[in-house]
Amino acid sequence: MGQVMQRLRLDWLGRQATELQAKSTFKVVLTLVTAYILFSYFLDYMAPEFIYREVGQPPVWVIVLKWIGAILFISWSVYALMMTRAFVRVKYQIPEEKCHGCEDLCCSLWCSCCTVAQIARHTGEYDTYRSVCCSKTGLPVDAPMII
Repeated sequence: MGQVMQRLRLDWLGRQATELQAKSTFKVVLTLVTAYILFSYFLDYMAPEFIYREVGQPPVWVIVLKWIGAILFISWSVYALMMTRAFVRVKYQIPEEKCHGCEDLCCSLWCSCCTVAQIARHTGEYDTYRSVCCSKTGLPVDAPMII
């Protein structure tokens, strides 16, 4: 998602940004995803083992923090993807087919992987240029930005 957002010159919330602001979009998105994964992982190991043995489950504070983290992360990712998809639809004049008024939200919420793939195919020339996993835009440096 971060690569597509940077390719479209959007910020980490899926809003149109200046060239300078959009330059770090991929890094910000990667940092948010990594921070959430580490947050969830370390919460499992912060509670002492003896609490798990006595109660048989993590302490309530661990469960609450994990839920709060999950809600914040999912909210951000759905919102950013919804805004990115809406930007692409407006830019390329693609009409909504179903769920008029909330199609971007529905697609981002229920099938985010498909939505990212759809936007990536629409904004990248993959027949001519191969995709690149470890790049800021998902395309080679010499590939033109389809904007």
